[in-house]
Amino acid sequence: MKRVIFIIIFVSICGIINTGCKKEIYYKLNGNFSGTVTTTCKGTCESWFEIGTTTTTINFDNGRFTCSGSPTKILTKGSGTYSVDNNRFMIIFEQDSEYFPGTDGNSDDFDGLRLVGEFNYTINAKKNTLKLTQTWDGVYSWEFDLEKN
Repeated sequence: MKRVIFIIIFVSICGIINTGCKKEIYYKLNGNFSGTVTTTCKGTCESWFEIGTTTTTINFDNGRFTCSGSPTKILTKGSGTYSVDNNRFMIIFEQDSEYFPGTDGNSDDFDGLRLVGEFNYTINAKKNTLKLTQTWDGVYSWEFDLEKN
């Protein structure tokens, strides 16, 4: 009987801890995060892929995001919704629309300029920082190093 009670208490405590963590992550994401995004390529890269580091800002607001930065750098603009998958430590960004006006205001920019897709995340609550990483086709990588403003 003591064993059954211990198991029930243990499972209940784990459930409380897990629920508390999810709330904390959502709370930490609300607000502006600014920093850098670094793009790298392993092997042969397509001509459109820009390697380097640029500045960016992401505003998280209760399930919506806006991203701004260089108009010609990859993953530094866009807006839409985001969700957090705490089981896989991922943030999933989805755009509001398929159309995004180009830097000249008339043409579509390449989709790669918009922040979209699944990113692994790490939050450092003491430093108020957020790190996002994504690798595509095992060749192209993006790493955001952001600090909450």
